[in-house]
Amino acid sequence: MTLRAYLIRSYIVLILASGLVMTHGVGAAPPEDDGTIIRIIFPAEGVVIAGNDVDLEYKFLKGELADHVIFYLDGQPITGPFQAIMGLSSGSHQIKLVAATADHRLLKATATVRFQVK
Repeated sequence: MTLRAYLIRSYIVLILASGLVMTHGVGAAPPEDDGTIIRIIFPAEGVVIAGNDVDLEYKFLKGELADHVIFYLDGQPITGPFQAIMGLSSGSHQIKLVAATADHRLLKATATVRFQVK
């Protein structure tokens, strides 16, 4: 292997490794705790809901850095804020709320609830 090929290969490996570090959070700073509080009031943990629409009630008390809440349904981000989540399929679901800064950095404050739709 020539020196040039070795350097190119080493550079590619370095770039790929950097991508893995960034995407998996290795070495990333933990989310900052700015005093924000998020609580999901409804649905309550483990509740069984009849029908496909779920009313969502939560409290969001902003800390120093918090600007908004990012909503996740079953691990996927969804556009919010919500008063209700419509058209859910029957089965288990999870709602997760995460506080974020104006530039969308996630903060430590989170709230998660699991529930059933029948």
